[in-house]
Amino acid sequence: MNSVTIVCFTFPPYDGIGGRRWAKFAKYIQKAGINVHVIGADKQNLNKKSNWENDIILYKENITFLPMNYPYILTIIPKGIIQKIQYRLAWYYVKAIVKGSFFDHSSFFSKKLLIELEKKINSGTNKIIVSCAPYHMAYEVIKLKEKYPNVTFIVDFRDPWTNNKTSFGYTGLSKKRLGFEKYKEEEVIRKYDKVISVSDEMSIYFKSLIEINKDKCITIPNGFDIEDIRSIDVSKRQKKKCRFIFTGTLYDKSLHMFKIFCDALIELIEELPNIKNHLQIDFFGYVPNGFNEISSNLDFLKFNGEVSTSKVYEEIQNSDLALLFLTDDLNYSFSTKFYEYIAMHTSIVVISKEGQTANYIENNKLGYAINETNAKEKLKMIYENWLNNTIIFNPNYNFKNHEISNITQNQLLKLIN
Repeated sequence: MNSVTIVCFTFPPYDGIGGRRWAKFAKYIQKAGINVHVIGADKQNLNKKSNWENDIILYKENITFLPMNYPYILTIIPKGIIQKIQYRLAWYYVKAIVKGSFFDHSSFFSKKLLIELEKKINSGTNKIIVSCAPYHMAYEVIKLKEKYPNVTFIVDFRDPWTNNKTSFGYTGLSKKRLGFEKYKEEEVIRKYDKVISVSDEMSIYFKSLIEINKDKCITIPNGFDIEDIRSIDVSKRQKKKCRFIFTGTLYDKSLHMFKIFCDALIELIEELPNIKNHLQIDFFGYVPNGFNEISSNLDFLKFNGEVSTSKVYEEIQNSDLALLFLTDDLNYSFSTKFYEYIAMHTSIVVISKEGQTANYIENNKLGYAINETNAKEKLKMIYENWLNNTIIFNPNYNFKNHEISNITQNQLLKLIN
């Protein structure tokens, strides 16, 4: 039996969206008859459980958690004088030891990781997949490639690396530290056998770094798990109010798009005062500081905090429209939310600068694209469509292409069989 080992830093039962992609893929790889092993980081506390624990049942006994060795104090918000002192001292320590990004939580993870990977190779693993972010561990795993030439090494990027302007702190690094990260990035692209990305734009970027075989970089997108979508019943949607929903995390760098959305709503209310009685906008998930202030005058817009996945799916089912706020540098991204929204036949409203995601949604009649120049007009159109029961959504769109089971069968298994 073929055996694959997946390195995924954040993995169920530990909480975090980083574990979702490979918890899902691993489930369907195991179902296909390939023995799956996973190596993740021990996050030290289990205050919050993963939403994807059910996806690891088939291979739960094959998951190994290693100490991440990154100072725990730097992974939390410090409270009180003692924790703040500990936090500052830990930053001095990490900055002194780490040459590149000191935000990379895998910076001290690799020593024991390499030992564990060698054990897996010697026990029969012939494929290793390293899921990024974090990124440093992918660079360290290169050390095993020359030692084990018969093993296939695959790196998977859920997020951009050094050109990431949204997360992981790369825009704030010094020139020297960023330079070292760029060196590691190029080495990873050069030396891994296959480079997977979640989008074509990321694949194109990685190809541009160095001269490599054009077939080396592969796009394998996110998707939705048909096992999560028990039923689709749009008849549950209220007729009294036009309901919008957002699920997941709002990012600080999408704040300006959120402001455009809220300002347009305020303008529309001035034009059509009665519209506020017909709108309901609910946010479920993490919301950073600043968003509440912008929407404080909109009584029909509420932040409901984080809820379970089953509750999220129920709320999506009961909503007319689903919101996507994209940062300027990721206006090409198709998040897991995108696929879950369309899987539940919910019209998408993307709020971003013009880009691939917005174009795709409108060209395929999956919803509406709002930007800084058309926000009020598009919201007015959405409201009128709701009144006339003509909200845009194409029920004939080919959803099966985005099922994780099909993505695994049609793309991923070809790499690891």
